[in-house]
Amino acid sequence: MKKTKLENLDLTLYEETLENGLQVKILPNKNVNSQYATFTTFYGSRIDEFVPRGSKKMVKVPHGIAHFLEHKMFGQPDGGDAINLFSERGASANAYTSFNRTVYQFSGNTCFAENLTTLLDFVQELYITEENVEREKGIIIQEAKMYLDRPGSRLYYSLLDQVFSKDPVRYPGIGSVDDIKAITVEELKMCYETFYHPSNMMLVISGNVDPEETLNLIKENQKKKQFGPKQEIKLQTYQEPKHLHKKKIVFHMNVEIPKISYNIKVDMRQWNEQDKMNRLPYLSFFFDIHFGTRSTLVEKLKKEGIITSSLGVMMTDYGDYLVIAIDGESEKPNDLLNAIEKEMKNTKITDEDFERYKKILISNRIYQSDDIYMMNDRIVWQMTEYHRVLTDEVSRIRSFRLEEYQKVMKEISLKESGYVLLLPTERQEL
Repeated sequence: MKKTKLENLDLTLYEETLENGLQVKILPNKNVNSQYATFTTFYGSRIDEFVPRGSKKMVKVPHGIAHFLEHKMFGQPDGGDAINLFSERGASANAYTSFNRTVYQFSGNTCFAENLTTLLDFVQELYITEENVEREKGIIIQEAKMYLDRPGSRLYYSLLDQVFSKDPVRYPGIGSVDDIKAITVEELKMCYETFYHPSNMMLVISGNVDPEETLNLIKENQKKKQFGPKQEIKLQTYQEPKHLHKKKIVFHMNVEIPKISYNIKVDMRQWNEQDKMNRLPYLSFFFDIHFGTRSTLVEKLKKEGIITSSLGVMMTDYGDYLVIAIDGESEKPNDLLNAIEKEMKNTKITDEDFERYKKILISNRIYQSDDIYMMNDRIVWQMTEYHRVLTDEVSRIRSFRLEEYQKVMKEISLKESGYVLLLPTERQEL
């Protein structure tokens, strides 16, 4: 088992890839009493066209299948729910589906071996029938309708529709009502067999565990199971244009205060993984310093009564494109849009702000090192984005230079921008 010390942190990462292709990463921490495990398949809502395992032909499936599978994975042969098995041992379990991965997780401080075995077993065995799939459709359709009634969800869905015109990430991950109704048992099995093979999955464990004992438990569990041979997964590619699909979207809902999402589409098609690791942190510097909670702009907007709370900043890597969203609420949405657009033209950062922000990042990394949930989730994110764990994060932050920031900001275009505006039902103008 490979051992790597996390620089400047009192932690060691243990890694091994099993014979069946499953990646195992263990981050023990004796300073805590609990354990947290995530079992990830690199399959998310964005993937709707692919070559199934054992086939040579590209197929297209309804949107929302990845999320539908997430729901059905918890089902047991006796009609029970795997979540109940964790609850009986005092542990909590859950799952989520993003555009590029589905993650199953549990946390607790007792019965770790039993809980880990349960996690492995229920995710690696699919129990579905025509009857329980049809029953699940009704549940998920209600969930989809509920999201459409939530202003925050509608704003996010509109954001993706505004930015993307070809990439299926533009569709709600849960799928539309028609998508959900169209899903078949055969399609669910096909997606499961293709994307839930151990070679497309990763198990990350953090907390008070013995790495050697834990790895042995995992190996013994996997030896009892039969999987087909490893196979490269072929996905459909999309010629997503660099321009926004729509410059603006305005819609109405029953809200009290207008909501705005100012969105930027950054072309990363010529970037490699090293480029991402070098450039994305500097972009974070710019947006956190200029639009973050402590920024001069936020204080100014509050003082002028344009906003009552801070702005939100979200950066999401969608493969070929990075999407940056700045969102907020304002009774004066036009003034807020103008203020954001004006600030976007000012990419300067003082040396004092730059060094102060570095210190904040470093202190956060050190402070968070005892948070087994955050450390685990960071490993999952880094493996999804960079296909490696950054064990030298603190050193990397210390190496950041203002001159390099200035160079990166000159190289990257932030001009492909637009906005989504959600207005109260009775209001028709900005």
